[in-house]
Amino acid sequence: MASQLDFSSFTLWQKQAFGASLLQRMIPNYCYFSEATGFGDFRVIANQLDIVWQKLSALPIKFDPEKQLEKLYPLTPEPSSFDFFAVSPAVDVCTGMECLLTSFIDKNSDCGQELSTLSFAGVQNYIEFIELAQGIDEPEEAKLLLEWEYETQKHLFQLVVEGKANKTSCDSLKKAAVGERLSNIGIEY
Repeated sequence: MASQLDFSSFTLWQKQAFGASLLQRMIPNYCYFSEATGFGDFRVIANQLDIVWQKLSALPIKFDPEKQLEKLYPLTPEPSSFDFFAVSPAVDVCTGMECLLTSFIDKNSDCGQELSTLSFAGVQNYIEFIELAQGIDEPEEAKLLLEWEYETQKHLFQLVVEGKANKTSCDSLKKAAVGERLSNIGIEY
């Protein structure tokens, strides 16, 4: 489904804004993991995303993506160290943040497409986990969750297409991303 969104004409700002929107929806997954395991610090990653939003809003801020990456790496959990499914969505958040921060260094980044794929994969992994854990196959629920992900991404994509590199557009994107108060895998926050 993710491939149905065409990023080919996106500017770097549009790619970054779309990626930040998707990461805004994913970040509660890291918070849940961090609270459950005591690993990492959700506030650092949330602050990094806030800084990215400020930068995308064209606000005059000091921003060193390399320094932010240095802060991110110790917060990235090693999946083999945890016997807990929530490590997978937490790693996705860190991978997405790394991609987003790196896009401020590598101007040829496809962070929008990469985060779209990452978010879809996270939803699919969650569905597989639930089906395996419960020993049931519920294609209707899985289909609904995947459709919700696609429709949400499509809506955010359209907002980015219509938006401008300014605070108003960024505020609209962020509001749309958190509107339902559910992460991409349905965690309430």
